[in-house]
Amino acid sequence: MTEIYLDQEESSEKIYVNNSKYLEFVSDIAHEMMYAKLGDKCWADIDSDVLEYTHQAQELFEQHYSYIEKNLQDLLNIYNNSELI
Repeated sequence: MTEIYLDQEESSEKIYVNNSKYLEFVSDIAHEMMYAKLGDKCWADIDSDVLEYTHQAQELFEQHYSYIEKNLQDLLNIYNNSELI
C-alpha cells in the first residue's frame, strides 16, 4: 500500500479514487447521518422484500450526500474517477 501525504495548502492536484468505492463511501456516510436523525422511520411501509426510503428520508439522504461530496471535493480535493473515463 502506498501512502500519499499532500499538504492541501500547497497542492491543488485532484485526487481521484475508484468510482464505486467513492460512491459507496459517500452513500454509507449519508445513510448513517440520515438514519441517525430518522431511525427506523426512514423506511417506507410497503409490502416488499426490498427496503425503500420514505420521501422525507430520500430528501435528507440526498442533502447529506451533496454535503459530503462537496466537502470531499472542496476541502480535500478528492473526486471519483468517473470524469476520467
